Amino acid sequence: MKCHETRNKIHDYLDGELPSNEAAILEEHLAECQSCREHWDGLHWIKQELGVREHLPAPAQQHIWDQVHVKAGYGWPNWLYGQWDGFRTYWRDMEPLTLWSKLSAIPVTLSFFIMILMQFPLVPFQQWSYPAFEMRRMPSSVFLEPLLTEVQARHTYADIDEIMSAAWKIPYEDKLSLVAQITPAGHAEIDYVLEYPKSQDLLTAVDDSLRSSQFQSAQNIRKPLVIYSFQKIDVYSDHPDL
Repeated sequence: MKCHETRNKIHDYLDGELPSNEAAILEEHLAECQSCREHWDGLHWIKQELGVREHLPAPAQQHIWDQVHVKAGYGWPNWLYGQWDGFRTYWRDMEPLTLWSKLSAIPVTLSFFIMILMQFPLVPFQQWSYPAFEMRRMPSSVFLEPLLTEVQARHTYADIDEIMSAAWKIPYEDKLSLVAQITPAGHAEIDYVLEYPKSQDLLTAVDDSLRSSQFQSAQNIRKPLVIYSFQKIDVYSDHPDL
């Protein structure tokens, strides 16, 4: 092996990429040629020195990075452009079948996610409300109607469920109508029953529900009243009327 061939292959030899037969020939030439051996010693020393990593202090690392950052002129526009270019290149170089499979997976994933959400029970986000009335003027005779003003009151779902549960236990048609008065504490008490139900349990459930309800809008209202009417019209209906 000649000197110029040795110097061309000496880097591959240092990196361990030279075949074993050529490496043996190169080692024989280094043992015979003083000039090539000195060249190899210099390269070997440089490789060893570069192989030892020296960790700079944090201030020095930050200073070097700042200098590189300024020299390169790298900022947010460049970073955003690099991200966009990488994203565009990724989708551009993708095979058509792979691209369509990824795009078609989006609606399938959303449908599967919606199906999972539908398995959970529905949570009421809004309380059920119905009108309450404030009696502003009592009638002077039985032929005159009292002056009433409609206000909004709120009833929780738990209280409605109690009444609905009591209604489901009734095996026949039933109905009731009553007038309840809202107390200063915000609860309601039955004042007058206009039409009694056949089932006493239904009246008891309505009474308990009114006493446990909280009418938030009934504060500072003089003699507020609630007209309560319930009717179960069909024993085979899915939902009784309320």
